[in-house]
Amino acid sequence: MLKKGSRRMITVLVNGKKYEVERDKKLMRFLRDDLHLTSVKDGCSQGACGTCTVLVDGKATRACIPMLSKLEGKEILTVEGLSDREKDVYTYAFATAGAVQCGFCIPGMVMCAKGLLDKNPDPSRLEVIAAIRNNICRCTGYKKIIEGILLSAKIFRENLSVEEESGKVTVGQAMQRIDAKEKVTGTGEYPDDLFEACREEALSGYSMFVEEDGDVNDVLDMFGVTEDDIAEEAKNLVNRRLFISAYAEANNIEVTEDEYVNYVNEYADYYGESPADFETLYTRETLVNALYESKVTELLLEKANVTETPYTPEEYDEEESKEDDTLDDLEIVEEGEEGVAE
Repeated sequence: MLKKGSRRMITVLVNGKKYEVERDKKLMRFLRDDLHLTSVKDGCSQGACGTCTVLVDGKATRACIPMLSKLEGKEILTVEGLSDREKDVYTYAFATAGAVQCGFCIPGMVMCAKGLLDKNPDPSRLEVIAAIRNNICRCTGYKKIIEGILLSAKIFRENLSVEEESGKVTVGQAMQRIDAKEKVTGTGEYPDDLFEACREEALSGYSMFVEEDGDVNDVLDMFGVTEDDIAEEAKNLVNRRLFISAYAEANNIEVTEDEYVNYVNEYADYYGESPADFETLYTRETLVNALYESKVTELLLEKANVTETPYTPEEYDEEESKEDDTLDDLEIVEEGEEGVAE
């Protein structure tokens, strides 16, 4: 892990529990990768969609933006941290309103609703719209989500009871989706959540390999990596990040401040940028992760006796230029002309 002098632990409070973290990272990565809180969905990683929305000191916040170091001492709340009553109400209201379809955006919508209703128990329709303005839904058109939030507010305000449907309805009567609860509470698994179920198995299997000093090909197969492609794709069964992290930890791979500075200077110089501008463009976190990946790849290559080495900046540009040359050979047809590119 990146170190400069002594390390300072970062303390954060998540769903009422205190955690001390050594390595700074994005809040979303900590919540998903370390705490396995699947309600925090990774929809864009750029703060554009709102699916990762959580509450930070009561304020709706997109978890993919802030670093943990910026949240020292703050209280973070996810859907998993809601009371049973709140989970039941939001599940009932969203399901009754028909707000749950694919469900990917719903946990983020719920946290926006929670942030609003805690401050304003009786919001207007426009206030609800304003509360979810940063959250994207590609299914419902928002109308039913707004109705679900307004119904939630009424149930909380009037302390109404909510009951789970029996599953029997008359012809023509609306029926709640049977998967509404897991989609509202974030427990339903999507492809991006599957690595959580495999994480412990993958790490356990890798630990066994390390302890027993087994054949390197065993661990490469375990993580879905072959000798032919490890120079380019160091993947585990389900997620590249997890493999890099697990392999670096198991082999005590660390990135020092001097290595990081040299890495940034080399690439910044080659591309004609100042180190500061280059770091701003690609972000420190991204560059540190890239350096970890480079070191892990080198170790894998060494263990697998593969002579290939990671690209230098010059070699990378040479490969890029080959692709550009291929494009240059095409005949571009202007709009409105007949024919095809040859």
